[in-house]
Amino acid sequence: MSRVGKKPVDLGKDLSAELQGQALTIKGKKGSLSLKLNSEVEVKVEGSTLKVAPRSGAQFANAMAGTT
Repeated sequence: MSRVGKKPVDLGKDLSAELQGQALTIKGKKGSLSLKLNSEVEVKVEGSTLKVAPRSGAQFANAMAGTT
């Protein structure tokens, strides 16, 4: 199993992230992208870093966190 999903995601200097409830929006100089997060996934925005983690220890929550 890959451990890439457990690493924090570093945003570039031109990107910003905004989390509103279960909606994550990434904005850059060319536009923005939005993603509705699964309820089993928790995302934390810390400066220019995103941390993705499962909300519970269930297998489905781990799978969804890894694919987010």
